Amino acid sequence: MDSSTLQSVMQSGTVVVLVSGCSAYAVWSLMPASMRRSAAVLLLRLPLPVVLAARLRRHAEAASGCECNGCDRAEKKPAANAGTATTTAVSTITTHPITFHRQPRR
Repeated sequence: MDSSTLQSVMQSGTVVVLVSGCSAYAVWSLMPASMRRSAAVLLLRLPLPVVLAARLRRHAEAASGCECNGCDRAEKKPAANAGTATTTAVSTITTHPITFHRQPRR
């Protein structure tokens, strides 16, 4: 192989790697959350590096509705009548305050 052919092959290989990576990123970013969650679960079955597996595990979990990840991580309050056998679903509902933050004036 002469140097111009080798340079052309290296350039084509670099372009293939960059375009493939950008395409994968675009597909992942534009994919609906439910499909991204399913894809993450499937990809976690492969032997992956620790950093990539940790990131995929975060995507594999169902997020809260507002994407703030605050409500689903709140501590559970103990039920008022935990000692009785007749607890209803209403007594196990926990409430958390919502905080609105005013944006500063410019």
